Amino acid sequence: MKLTASEFTKWPNKAITLLGMSGIGKTTIANKLPKSKWFHYSGDYRIGTKYLEEPILDNIKERAMEVSFLKIF
Repeated sequence: MKLTASEFTKWPNKAITLLGMSGIGKTTIANKLPKSKWFHYSGDYRIGTKYLEEPILDNIKERAMEVSFLKIF
């Protein structure tokens, strides 16, 4: 569905979807919207924490074991 700027501003309930790779600025843009009128849901964060939690933690543990002070006896 394509709307003009005028049509969009007349709608009582507005929603937009920002799609892009991590680090592109989706959250920065979302944070500029008035919090009283807009809801922000970060898909990158949810996807990352749900599907990548274990590999991320495994990587952190592996890197920590490279530091002799952090090794468990």
